[in-house]
Amino acid sequence: MARLKCVCGVGLSNTNAPSDNILYVFTKAEVNNAINDDVEISLYDFETSINREHEYWYCQDCKRVMVVERKPCGRLIDSYSSCSSCEVVSEQALTEFYVFSDIDIYNAEEEDINLSLSVFIHQYGEEHLRFITSDKKNVYKKTQDNILKLIYTKE
Repeated sequence: MARLKCVCGVGLSNTNAPSDNILYVFTKAEVNNAINDDVEISLYDFETSINREHEYWYCQDCKRVMVVERKPCGRLIDSYSSCSSCEVVSEQALTEFYVFSDIDIYNAEEEDINLSLSVFIHQYGEEHLRFITSDKKNVYKKTQDNILKLIYTKE
């Protein structure tokens, strides 16, 4: 269990399970590789088998995402502030990744602990798909019109 103070000053905690402050971030390539290796891999086995160097924290107040070292008293690596502007970018220059909240993962596993990763991604993946620039400065989401909308920018 951990606590973190957001850049905006709000105290965050992951003591409640599931936590509305914790995000799970997987690249689309990681997901595809896991499914290709074992088409029946469960969501639980996938998310618990990945050894991450970072944790992703979300502030409900200011909508900021923080990247923190995954170790006791880990330091803040990056912070992304929420923004809302549309700009045209080429999808080819971006890395695709999925972002799920701790609550998303918990609810899916609570419903079916053996839920396969491929079924989970098929059911929920598209709405959680994000795109990041190679310099990791901007994060985009597709709108219903298939336009990439800038949703986060690195501070």
